[in-house]
Amino acid sequence: MATEAEKKPLAEKQKDHALAEANGAPTEPKPAETGTTADGPDAGKEKSKTAKEKDELQTRKWRDKADEDNHRDGHRRDRGGFKRGGGGRGGFQRRDYSGNVKTNYEDLPESNDADDIRKQVEFYFADSNIVQDKFLLTQIGGAENKPISIKVIHNFKRMRRFQPYSAVVAALKDSKVLKVTDDDEVARVEPLPEGTTDDVDVNVKVWTDASKTRSIYAKGFGLENSTTQMDIEAFFEPYGPVSSVRLRRTHPEKHFKGSVFVEFGTDELAQDFLNLEPKPKYENNELKIMSKTAYVDGKAEDIKAGKIRPSEDYYRRDGGGGRGRGGNRNYGGGDRYRDRRHRDLDEHDERDDSRRRSGRRDADKRDKYADEQAPGSAKKRTAEDDGEQGDTKKSKTEDE
Repeated sequence: MATEAEKKPLAEKQKDHALAEANGAPTEPKPAETGTTADGPDAGKEKSKTAKEKDELQTRKWRDKADEDNHRDGHRRDRGGFKRGGGGRGGFQRRDYSGNVKTNYEDLPESNDADDIRKQVEFYFADSNIVQDKFLLTQIGGAENKPISIKVIHNFKRMRRFQPYSAVVAALKDSKVLKVTDDDEVARVEPLPEGTTDDVDVNVKVWTDASKTRSIYAKGFGLENSTTQMDIEAFFEPYGPVSSVRLRRTHPEKHFKGSVFVEFGTDELAQDFLNLEPKPKYENNELKIMSKTAYVDGKAEDIKAGKIRPSEDYYRRDGGGGRGRGGNRNYGGGDRYRDRRHRDLDEHDERDDSRRRSGRRDADKRDKYADEQAPGSAKKRTAEDDGEQGDTKKSKTEDE
């Protein structure tokens, strides 16, 4: 049967041992802490760490687990077109795909050719471009036909190579579709029709439908390089006049698909190109050529049959990623679908923010739980105290 001394709690036994040592009285070996063992020649020695070290070790384990979960959640949030940036958990930024556009207009040689100058600026103001160009459409005020400073036009990427500035002004004065004011401003001779909307998305649909019969689709132009836009324009020039050549790109990565939409000046010119025999080759490569109407109808049939998935935005796909002779410019954002893309990205941001907020709430819960489970926390101490009180009551019951 156990003696009264053996029934004492471990803490009291250790306290009695310390008092005996202080008074110089002979003592028994120091009682071992709960959870320790004493085997062989090391019997009676502590093999476990101190209570403080145990607490620190357990806290580190909980923290490491929480950090690991946060890191894993961060990788989940990184997927879907966004990359980690600064600013803690919310530090995200959009990826920049502009480097995937290889055509570089700034490498073009300097020129003062009057025909090239007029051709380029007349393209900017042509119906096929200006109704879809947010920047230019706003500048001219739609049907108001307000003039624009030639210096603004001259600062477009594809215009900077034309030097000197006086040569640009002189060339535009000889244009039959543009007029130049005494203040060196340029405007259309014929204004846009009354009621022309300033909503480029509406204009894209209207103009795409109207120009479809004089447009063709061609594929097989290979990979893009710094002169691809200009080279393809030169390839189609003998069959024109050509209103625009638009390189088609993936969205949002902006990789060139190797195909283009070409708008000719008239329906007859487009049909003449389609009827050419043998079909023209581009750098000795066979081209797949068809009318734009046939291409669009074929895609619609494939979507209906489930062969391909519909694009997020039909007209973004339809218009491609190039701007013909206009090219990407520092004015207007370099993309006539800029506003719609921004709306799409804003909606994506809202969804992504919601995911991040949800992730932060989960992380906060884990952090709170880790703090509560840490041995030194108030909640943990309360639980331990409750456990000790339960042990005391149990001991008293056993004694009774």
